[in-house]
Amino acid sequence: MIRISQPDFHENPMMGLLGPSVSFEVSEAPDAAFGADAVDMANTLIGEWKDPDMPIPGILEPEGRSRALLGWVYRACEDADWPVFQTGTFEPAGESDLDGRYFLPSRLAPPLLPFRLFRLLLNALLTDARDWDKVTFEGDLSRLIGLLKQNGLAGNNQRWVLHQISRRGHRLNEIKDGTFQIGHGPRARFVRGTVDGQASQLLIEIQTDKTATSRLLGLHGIPTVEHIRVETDAQAIEAAEVLGYPVVLKPHNLSMGRGVIADIRSAAQLQKALDVRGFDIKQGLIEKYVPGDMARIAILKNQIVEVRVTELSHVTGDGVSTFEALTRAYAEAEEDQGNTSLKLKTAYDSLLARMALIGTLEKHDIQLGSIIEAGRKIQILDHPTRRRGSRVQWLTGEALCEPYLKLAHRIQTLFGGAPLGIDLLAFNNEHPEQTVVGEVNFGPGLDFEHVRDRFLDVFEL
Repeated sequence: MIRISQPDFHENPMMGLLGPSVSFEVSEAPDAAFGADAVDMANTLIGEWKDPDMPIPGILEPEGRSRALLGWVYRACEDADWPVFQTGTFEPAGESDLDGRYFLPSRLAPPLLPFRLFRLLLNALLTDARDWDKVTFEGDLSRLIGLLKQNGLAGNNQRWVLHQISRRGHRLNEIKDGTFQIGHGPRARFVRGTVDGQASQLLIEIQTDKTATSRLLGLHGIPTVEHIRVETDAQAIEAAEVLGYPVVLKPHNLSMGRGVIADIRSAAQLQKALDVRGFDIKQGLIEKYVPGDMARIAILKNQIVEVRVTELSHVTGDGVSTFEALTRAYAEAEEDQGNTSLKLKTAYDSLLARMALIGTLEKHDIQLGSIIEAGRKIQILDHPTRRRGSRVQWLTGEALCEPYLKLAHRIQTLFGGAPLGIDLLAFNNEHPEQTVVGEVNFGPGLDFEHVRDRFLDVFEL
């Protein structure tokens, strides 16, 4: 009968692994081939073998069944945004090609999820087909994958930054959840996402509080979006009355447009939004709605290196097509022009289910089957987000008008010269006076490799 020893947890790198690892032994494994149905299930839920981000020089890659197992664990960790860039290693010992000691990359907390995934896969893959329970295996595997994702790295940049730091030859150790030490001794550095230890803690606290950021900018004459933190439905309705409709209901601590319901025009619409919100109202924010496109300016070392503009999704009538047909065509359209423009495909049914689209029909007094006259432009959604198929365009700093350039440099000066992502609402290069600042974030999300390399150079790594 197959035996799997209890794992040992190592805080220091072992066998060429970067970061924490666990080791354990497998013995008395049978020579039987993996069950075909279990393999298909693993490939479906996790993905087939993929070369690791960082192969281990000088160490022979395992072959056969052990290679497949390590590959599945690696793919699951990668998809869950764990700081794992290698599949793990294997020291054969025993009669079976599965027998020996394994070393798996892991994390400080929770440390044993990759091991638990390996153990589940091994037991299921070697179970006789007559005893294999597809439903049980699928449920157990899905739960473990879900746990990995729940405990992955926060933010869009985290894993990429750690990967690039590792590629540059620096040793990484996780000190606490999401905070890593680069190197050792007096020259050690600390990093969390794209914020490093050189950033002022006081400014970090201001930057993570939208209200404090707004006050700081306002004291220096920089226009910002008005908002009020709320913790109850009653407070949300009161805040909307204070700010004046239309308003936005959103969580104060999420990004990428998650949980946002915008362009709410009455107390009745706000109550509907509160009823369907996807976040804890204790983390709520009521914000004055500012229509228009949104831009994020990435500024590093006093240089604007990237401007990402996300448009408000809209359709334009042609005099013969219905609103439904125009919206469906927009949803299904895809566009990828490399470093200049991107439009992702999104599900039409997903758009249709959005409260915002229903509001669009009401505001324009149309039905899904209404013919839209030629040239009439109708906004589909009320908030620009690439996750819902908005068109995204990338500009260079040279494309920005002078007021935007001055604004970005002023804000970076206020935040001590740190690398920033500055969100501008109602972005319009021809009418910058309409724009207000939505957010300021340390460590901007960066989309292109050349910009990312420059960002790491700011870290002086």
